[in-house]
Amino acid sequence: MRGRPLGGGEGGEGAFRPRIRLRRSLGVAFAALCLAATLVGIVALVVLLFDVWRDGADAVSWRFVTSFPSRFASRAGIEPALVGSLWILALTGAFSFPIGVGTAIWLEEYAPRSRLTRLIQVNIANLAGVPAISVPCGLADGLPVGLQIIGKAFDETTVLRAAYAYEQSTEHHKLRAQL
Repeated sequence: MRGRPLGGGEGGEGAFRPRIRLRRSLGVAFAALCLAATLVGIVALVVLLFDVWRDGADAVSWRFVTSFPSRFASRAGIEPALVGSLWILALTGAFSFPIGVGTAIWLEEYAPRSRLTRLIQVNIANLAGVPAISVPCGLADGLPVGLQIIGKAFDETTVLRAAYAYEQSTEHHKLRAQL
């Protein structure tokens, strides 16, 4: 199967040739580059946090944490800001989790099939990192319409094969919208 064009064709113009070794090598190189960039950011953050801790560790005390803000630096504290941050954290979790689960149940079990539900599901799939591709499948009122092919996680090859096979079996990709 490797090295053969998708869609069963014989390698004419536009045939897709996977070049698996090159793609894997580029993938490994890209992953290494991303890891290096991440490590640079983490090291910079650790150095910054260490510097802040070294300069301010002697100023942090239980009184500083439990005191209210004051115009006098020796009596100033962060209690209201700290309590407010904890409340925001707790309320965000308390509201977002049930809303997210409820939305998922509603979409799967009760929602009518409409443009809105399809839009929501496409956005959820895009945010989840699910491989997908949109291929031309015709015109509606002179405007292009796309067929979205969505695959399982980490199964980009199947999605690309399906899109290529669909394009080879139709002439939709040659249509032009009348503007």
